Amino acid sequence: LPVDHGREFAVNGSLSKGKIRGAGFTFVLVFVACSLFFMPVDREYIIYCILILAVML
Repeated sequence: LPVDHGREFAVNGSLSKGKIRGAGFTFVLVFVACSLFFMPVDREYIIYCILILAVML
């Protein structure tokens, strides 16, 4: 996962350096992939998965 590089001009910006970020996007991708793999696939469910990905962006 990508890590935060800190914020040079923020108050205590160096404290955020090294924190993991972007985990939500990875979680949603894995969730959609697993749900399409394990759930019965129909048109309505595919539309829901596309909307979940669109909201995440």
